[in-house]
Amino acid sequence: MIMKKKVLILVLTVLSVFPVAAQNRWGVTGGLGWSFSCADNADFDGARPGFYLGGLYDVKLSEQWYFQPQLLFTRTSHRISISDVKGFNDVYSLELPLQVGYNIPLRPFDLRVSGGVFANYKLFGVMKDVNVESDLTSGTSKVTEGKRDSYSLGGRDRFNGGVQLGVTLNHKHWFYGLDVKYSFLRRNQEYREPRRLLFRIGVGYKF
Repeated sequence: MIMKKKVLILVLTVLSVFPVAAQNRWGVTGGLGWSFSCADNADFDGARPGFYLGGLYDVKLSEQWYFQPQLLFTRTSHRISISDVKGFNDVYSLELPLQVGYNIPLRPFDLRVSGGVFANYKLFGVMKDVNVESDLTSGTSKVTEGKRDSYSLGGRDRFNGGVQLGVTLNHKHWFYGLDVKYSFLRRNQEYREPRRLLFRIGVGYKF
């Protein structure tokens, strides 16, 4: 009798989980991003378009609340200005955002306001230098483009993280989003790279 009760409780528990799990959805997302310095006189001073692409899992906590982890492959890019050396720096990373969102029904759409944290692991970078040689006598400058070099990141310089806020417009399986991210950590101290603000716009599909 006791065994039958345990089996019944187990069956009821499993059956109760299925409706919740059925409302959880996998998805894919991608878009463009622009990274801006938070310092006034930064050597890494200009934004260039980057991108992100990855997957997500949308967990329904209640009628309005959701939890959404993501795993993204990203490229952030910015211009460099150090003395007479100018160019750009691209950093390719894996990113793990963890967001909690609140759903606001706006028929036929749903508006979701979300916030959370993210962790970033830098894989490698690509830098292209443009050397500017100035002739003070004649007042002219000679610009020489350097080659595009890949480089690796070592130790703790690979890791970064921060907070993020976003809004998403959902319609059936499709969603369109705008995110703002702020990085906590300063890395590459040799080049005085500042903390950054990252703006992203994207689109996604939930299965």
